[in-house]
Amino acid sequence: MDFIGQHEGSEIETAAHIALIDELLSKNSLDAYLSITSYGQTVVYPYGSDKKSDYWNELEPITRKIAQSMSQIHRQTEYETAFSWGAAHDHEEIRGGSSEDYVHDRGVKYSFRLNMRDTGEFGYILPEEMIPISTTEALAGINALVTEITKIWF
Repeated sequence: MDFIGQHEGSEIETAAHIALIDELLSKNSLDAYLSITSYGQTVVYPYGSDKKSDYWNELEPITRKIAQSMSQIHRQTEYETAFSWGAAHDHEEIRGGSSEDYVHDRGVKYSFRLNMRDTGEFGYILPEEMIPISTTEALAGINALVTEITKIWF
């Protein structure tokens, strides 16, 4: 069972995260956002609810590029894995409350989440030997994100 707190932002960690995001937004210092979480092997953009982002046609190809980069890093090795991509609600049960949805709702178009390896076998406790592998996948995804956004901005 998921604990959702007493109300939006009621938990200490969540309140601190919201405060940081809001501070960055107030200074016009947040142009893109990336949340990295444990398992799922997906790269998603808002929303986790049945709401559709106004920018889905721009976000979809970026998530595809990120997922492809992450999938290629260990291609044809024993650690090969595939990452899927798209709107969050297309890859998981519909739910709200994600930080990428929060940021997107506040005007940050380029808001994404990387759900790292695996698909549930190990869950939140990835074996130690898989952590460096997962890290290289994350770095490949971050590099792809920066590359794609740089193409747009510059």
